[in-house]
Amino acid sequence: MKKILPFLAAALVQGCVLSYAEERYDGAWWLAHDPGEQAKLCKQQGDICAVQFNFLDGYSLCSVSFRDPKAWPRVSFDDLRSAITLYYRNKPTRLSEPVAVVVEKLLPTLKPLPDLGPGNCPANTPRGRCYTGEEWWEIASPLPDSECNDDPVCTAAPFVAGFLECYRRYGPRNYEFPQSAEYYAKKINEFYGIEPHGLEGTDMDGKVAHVPVVDLLLLLAERKDGK
Repeated sequence: MKKILPFLAAALVQGCVLSYAEERYDGAWWLAHDPGEQAKLCKQQGDICAVQFNFLDGYSLCSVSFRDPKAWPRVSFDDLRSAITLYYRNKPTRLSEPVAVVVEKLLPTLKPLPDLGPGNCPANTPRGRCYTGEEWWEIASPLPDSECNDDPVCTAAPFVAGFLECYRRYGPRNYEFPQSAEYYAKKINEFYGIEPHGLEGTDMDGKVAHVPVVDLLLLLAERKDGK
């Protein structure tokens, strides 16, 4: 981590910092991105539900990184996505309720998936540290005909939003994120060298693909102690 710190600082903090009006990630936002009848295809064609899936992915990354691992059981994102959508549709008076609050309500009600071991994560390595540029590349590579239409910020921003919604509730108090999810998503894309290339896909700089996404987000954050 120390070896890449100077490079990260130069690559990530360039440009002026702008203030913003924070978007509300509530039921109205969630349903605005719901694919409706096409939702049944989400398991086979993840891009159809990319915005919702990526929000949950970012939320889970924060949860496994900064909370007790048991706080985020291994559940199907498709089951959780469907449960959240059903919750808001059945309770229209709760549309102002944050998605993060609903996630915490519904997680304990879902059937956990079998424990398949660490997967690609090395033994004794926290799950959150195994989410690197390779995984980020997948969420920042939408298909041209998806909701995000080949825009890597469009699909990556919901991931960051999910992370921040969790972090502001459960993360360490010595960091804060005053910028928008789009701002951080763009900075991370720039670091990994991700750019849209239409039907040819999305490229990434392989030399930095090993850097954990959590490290980049914390480097982009503002420390309350000023360091």
